[in-house]
Amino acid sequence: MNKADPAHRAVLERGVNNWNEWRKKNPGVRPQFFETDLREVQLPGVDLSGADLRGAHLSNANLSGPNLYKADFYR
Repeated sequence: MNKADPAHRAVLERGVNNWNEWRKKNPGVRPQFFETDLREVQLPGVDLSGADLRGAHLSNANLSGPNLYKADFYR
């Protein structure tokens, strides 16, 4: 069973620039946000390509201009 990775959430909470830099340094890691509460987070320009966002709560999240290539939003 898939689950969210708390380390990924911790990096994301440090801001979009920190997250995007982390993604550049870890290109082989698939971000795991399965069923994560991301309501009202501010993520303009965030790189969530390939992320597991299945069941994530994204209401009122600011996702303007993100990279969501191959992100999984099922459910």
